[in-house]
Amino acid sequence: MKRLIELSHQYRILVLLATVFVAAIGFISLRNLPIDAEPDITPNQVLVLTRVPSLSPLEVEQLISFPVETAMRGLPGITRIQSTSKYGLSYVAIYFKDGMDPYFCRALINERLPQAKESIPSQVGMPEMGPISTGLGEIYQFKVTGSGRTPMELRSILDWDVAPKLRGVPGVVEVNTQGGDLKTYEVEVDSDKLSHTPPARHRSALEEQCERRRRVPGAFRAAISHPGRGIDRQPLRYRKHRGR
Repeated sequence: MKRLIELSHQYRILVLLATVFVAAIGFISLRNLPIDAEPDITPNQVLVLTRVPSLSPLEVEQLISFPVETAMRGLPGITRIQSTSKYGLSYVAIYFKDGMDPYFCRALINERLPQAKESIPSQVGMPEMGPISTGLGEIYQFKVTGSGRTPMELRSILDWDVAPKLRGVPGVVEVNTQGGDLKTYEVEVDSDKLSHTPPARHRSALEEQCERRRRVPGAFRAAISHPGRGIDRQPLRYRKHRGR
């Protein structure tokens, strides 16, 4: 210790420079240190979501969640797979090792999604990856108001004017909309006109109408399929109306 003190006194300029150098490194490290009031402890995961409004939890588990889990097994770096089947929703979480790049993990899942889609009936649902965000990623909530406008008009403004512009902001991963009255279009089948068609052609005639609705361009097609994607992705359903 005495020898160290003597050397420090003898080379005090070098000691002073070393002290300034260490303090500068510490200050720079402190400025670059990621500090968060609520640190995100979400594990490295990729979500595969499938919306199927017309199915029960048991049907969702059998037709969607289980095939998705089976297709994702065997990928490198997976630690576990967890699924939740609810009314109208299949939620499959694939967990990877913490050191893996999240974008590489999503690329692996994207390669297996076609295999999962092949094992799921096309009229049931279409699995897709969830956004690259976590439960702590919500940063802002707002509402759209306007005097003299109905809840349906406000919801349409939010869906078609406000939300698309917010999705174009750098750093925004997802914009969720809710509330109001969703504007939808219903296609009603006239059973009187169908009565002039042979019974064997009833279903083919309905399928032809659904195919025509799929070809409707832009917003009209989205408005038809959005409320539950009943025309595009659900088993064929129709209502009979007489006297028209």
